[in-house]
Amino acid sequence: MAQVEDDCVEYFLFPRLPTVKCMKNVLDDLRLVYQSYLAKYLDDYIWQKDSFSLTPVNSPADATTPPHLHGSTRFGCNVDDEWFVVFLLFELTKAFPDLVIRVIDNDNEFLLIEMAEQIPKWLNPETAVNRVYIHQGHVQIIPRSSGKGPLSSLPTSDISVSEAVAAVREHSTFTKCDANTQRALVRRLGAFPDKMRENVHRAHCFLPATAAAILKEAPPILALVVNAFVDRSQSDLQVCRMMKYFPPETRVLQRVRFTKCLYAQLLSDRFEVDSRVGWKMPPARSPSFKSYDLGMKIACGFEMLVHAAKQSAKRNGSMDEKDPRWSHYVANLRAKGYFQDELEGSKVHQQLMNNAKRHFIDDLLAETRHEQRILQLFDNVHVDLDELQREANSLPPADDDGWMDLSVRQLDDILRNKWGDNGGDNVGSKVATAVTASLNSFVNHRSDVEGAEFPTKLRKETKRGNKSNRVTLDPDSFADAMTSILDFKVPEWEEGSSSDMSEYSDEGEDDELKSSKSSINGLKTYMESMDRELSQTAVGQSFERAPQPETETETDFDHYSPVDVDLTALCNILESYRSQGADPGPASNLLSSMGVQIPRNSDD
Repeated sequence: MAQVEDDCVEYFLFPRLPTVKCMKNVLDDLRLVYQSYLAKYLDDYIWQKDSFSLTPVNSPADATTPPHLHGSTRFGCNVDDEWFVVFLLFELTKAFPDLVIRVIDNDNEFLLIEMAEQIPKWLNPETAVNRVYIHQGHVQIIPRSSGKGPLSSLPTSDISVSEAVAAVREHSTFTKCDANTQRALVRRLGAFPDKMRENVHRAHCFLPATAAAILKEAPPILALVVNAFVDRSQSDLQVCRMMKYFPPETRVLQRVRFTKCLYAQLLSDRFEVDSRVGWKMPPARSPSFKSYDLGMKIACGFEMLVHAAKQSAKRNGSMDEKDPRWSHYVANLRAKGYFQDELEGSKVHQQLMNNAKRHFIDDLLAETRHEQRILQLFDNVHVDLDELQREANSLPPADDDGWMDLSVRQLDDILRNKWGDNGGDNVGSKVATAVTASLNSFVNHRSDVEGAEFPTKLRKETKRGNKSNRVTLDPDSFADAMTSILDFKVPEWEEGSSSDMSEYSDEGEDDELKSSKSSINGLKTYMESMDRELSQTAVGQSFERAPQPETETETDFDHYSPVDVDLTALCNILESYRSQGADPGPASNLLSSMGVQIPRNSDD
């Protein structure tokens, strides 16, 4: 089966068919029945690119695939269209119990992604091929054959579509997924059909009268208009400098129905208007600017569509290999590895090229149908400017577009509803622990001549049993080295220290042990003294402190608290991370290399 496009969903409907000679007529009748049943959902629905459609396939190229109805819908950047198609397919299987449906996209059996937490472990992209279907309102997964039971005759590895469809239809009790497995998918589909209404946004737009009349007659045509404007080329901009078919002088205010996706696309697309065309726009801060801006963009989209349709009519929809669209199409196929590194001119390459041409012509025909529809509307629409102006005086208010501004808290709520809390209250403490643990692991590791190694690599080495790299400190040798370097006697601050030192005897090993311990104690005392003095300076006050120890004896450094090294390092790294904003920087690079991921910062 050919690779599905990135923004496309394909569906295959397998009804129970009688044994007849003219299978195409049977499939045509069923197509009308299914589309009539779905009409209550499809009427006036605005698709991002392609609508839901079915085509009879009475002689599949693959002999192991039975006759069926096939459809494909490009959903562009509006993934809700894809899930709306899935909802429609589930509704069909509820209404027609003998119907078995397979649906795929560029991720192949994408329904499994939604149920990934609950599906059997043996299912993966390779083993799931031809094993996932929809039947009687449930997901059906054909298990691997165990050699016994009703499904024992099925192959243990690859399974054909004919075998799979028969197994689902005859033994659905063994293939149906339980409620727990389908829970996430049912929750997502449960938003429909209400989500269709929630995704609608109505806005005021100043439109040329002809454009306003066309949208009143055929609201779904708006998607073609927006896509034409958003995907405009330099030659399209030349067309917009003329506005031959939709002049701005006849503009009237209208209430236009968008999907939220189309509205966001159009509103966020910056477009510098050519003042020579006649677009008289209010200042950008004016309350009416948005209505003028949206209307101007819609008018330009209409202008591009009508111009392209008239040019296509002159070509009669024939394919020209010099057509830049064909060159762009082939370039995309090459980039995606479609030609499989076959030599140009070889038999396999020629076969792949012929298949590409066939698909391209199909796309051209679909495009031609859209263009014919545009021309039909443009040539036949009745424009009553007086009526449109009267309607403009009593329009209902536009919808609030505050939904386009998403705060961090709203995003957190969405993620929490989708994935659960997952211990969100403890995220901060977990991150702090991870950072300090990773830093300690990094600092305490002994590196070799190849340089420092980060904790992620250290953990892998530890699992392999490499425990010889830990740093070991000999306190006696360290004290002796420091004493010899500094070359001075360290004073004791504790009571009786001077008398203790004057009473040292020269008695072999005991004297050496006492001398070593005295040196260590003296060094520690000296370093504590330095810490106390530094704590009164500006540099010392910049460190994070541990809680002040309780003591009964008051000293000159009564308010001294020891430095909390871990907390100081953590605060400094987090402050550096915060100052980066959303950009890469040293703190994020360091933490990432140590395997630590910090969530989005908040002011809480």
